[in-house]
Amino acid sequence: MKRIMFTLLLVGLSFLSFAQDVIVKRDGSEIKSIVVEITRNNIKYRLFDQADGPIRNIDIAEVFIVEYKDGKIESFEKKPVSVSYNTDYNSRDYFIGVGVGNSYGGFGVKGQYRTGGNVGFGAHIGVGYMPGAVVEDGKIKLVSGTPGMAVGLSFYPYKWLYIDAQAGVTDIETYNHYGYYYGGNSAVWGVSALVGGDWVWGEKIGFGFNAAIGPSLNFGTENNYYGLAMDLGFIIRF
Repeated sequence: MKRIMFTLLLVGLSFLSFAQDVIVKRDGSEIKSIVVEITRNNIKYRLFDQADGPIRNIDIAEVFIVEYKDGKIESFEKKPVSVSYNTDYNSRDYFIGVGVGNSYGGFGVKGQYRTGGNVGFGAHIGVGYMPGAVVEDGKIKLVSGTPGMAVGLSFYPYKWLYIDAQAGVTDIETYNHYGYYYGGNSAVWGVSALVGGDWVWGEKIGFGFNAAIGPSLNFGTENNYYGLAMDLGFIIRF
């Protein structure tokens, strides 16, 4: 009888030892557990001796292997931690920027939106001040400017690289007579096509800059003409 009870006890202990999942951490410590779910970044589990207890979480980066109760072993490769936003494109992001160029309406600010993965789409609007300048007696003279603005749509063929089409104030016409400025100016509206990039570093909030260049078609008061469109600014992603 004692031998039978001893045998049953051994069988019970053996069953218990194999009825648990063991999470082995990278520091060598073990957690006797019941694994509930494995997500992209976490392992959800209950403590083995608290089967009806709360579900706990552990970061996968802390886990070396999980030994399941059926004898299977699952290993987890340690992923390098990156602070670069540009390595992961699968979200909707908002930007605000301060800079100079067509997208900023001259010297100004712009709001920007991007959606999609490595290939994405975006839109932006900017308002600013377009300064004026004239050449008198061979010297550049700054004169009063005009408010500027621009709206545009962007296509991101790969991560941070974009192709942008926009419309807005592209230049400023100053009133002069025989090379001499006599006051007044007017905004020149036009369309632009730019190629550029957004470089942002950070996790939840990112900081960086953007730069772009391309041609513009300007609709002047007397005739249309081509010009150079450029952007350079400091941007924040949130």
